[in-house]
Amino acid sequence: MAEVHRWLLDGELAPVGGGVAFLDRPLDEVVAALVEWKTGLEQKLETSPGGAFPHCLTALDPVQSPWTVELLIEHGDWTAYLNNSRDGSDLSNDYLSRVLDCRWVSGQHHPCSAAGHAITEFKMAGPEGTTPGMNIRTVYSYAADGRWDFNAFGEVQPFEQTQAYTARLKRDRMTREMLIDYLDHFGIYPDDGTSFGRSVVFRQIVEWKSYTNSLAG
Repeated sequence: MAEVHRWLLDGELAPVGGGVAFLDRPLDEVVAALVEWKTGLEQKLETSPGGAFPHCLTALDPVQSPWTVELLIEHGDWTAYLNNSRDGSDLSNDYLSRVLDCRWVSGQHHPCSAAGHAITEFKMAGPEGTTPGMNIRTVYSYAADGRWDFNAFGEVQPFEQTQAYTARLKRDRMTREMLIDYLDHFGIYPDDGTSFGRSVVFRQIVEWKSYTNSLAG
């Protein structure tokens, strides 16, 4: 039986794991691509085993802006990507999916903050997508200063629960439950800790100071 526990997408260590991307390539391929990329940028990088899931998530504590730590985790045929951004993983850079010529499926879930900001998003990108970002499909509900909105673009996928997109409350048009179901379609199970395998941590050695916030307070 699957071990169901909420570690990602507003999990126990939030904001760590509030956003997570999955690349459709084995861990070792993604590790090699990331090392080659960072070496080409002449970044100083320390690489180490991250340990078992969910312990490996603690490598992303403290969270920072700008972020300096990245984490790759084996997840069946996919590789999960996270970093220690203060926003719970910055998924704005799709370089790895482009250089590996593979699909990139990501999710974000941040419940409404005291300031009235929130987002729940599903995104799928890949070689057959359109620029910018090689997007295939994006669906999200979000709030800014307490005001909710909903948006969706790209080709509707067969697994989508499109009836929800007309819900009276815009926050209900894309929920965490829907996001988990969408990821399940790809064999991605964020709430099943047993579906994660080996992990690798990358720490960028920098001279600048980052704004840091530890989960320990």
